Amino acid sequence: MRPQVRETELVKPISFVYKGQHIACCYIQLDKDKEYGYLYGVQVHKDHRRKGLGTLLLTYAISTARAMHLKGLGLTVSPWDDQPMNTVELYDWYYTLGFRSVGGDQSAWLMTIDLRPSGEQRLPLT
Repeated sequence: MRPQVRETELVKPISFVYKGQHIACCYIQLDKDKEYGYLYGVQVHKDHRRKGLGTLLLTYAISTARAMHLKGLGLTVSPWDDQPMNTVELYDWYYTLGFRSVGGDQSAWLMTIDLRPSGEQRLPLT
């Protein structure tokens, strides 16, 4: 596993490397105004799952998005092959990290996390 997308002005790849191997990665895709990001491609190598790397990866991605002064991050929770958790488990996991559902059904949810400082006006991310 290794990032398949190069960093550009609108894409920020995040990758963890252990003993020369990419073991976890994700990407932040920025909107054209660079105010919001979309998190995608969240992966942890099958030999390193269930060890907290996914949580570390997402925590780092959220910190990175805050450092980029993004107002929020969105993601889609949906089933795919070789998924280590079912969709409901993934939803619950993202929820514990601060993401909230803004739409969807049992097969896929759109979730967002608001990254603005608590004093700023909060608007739903859609």
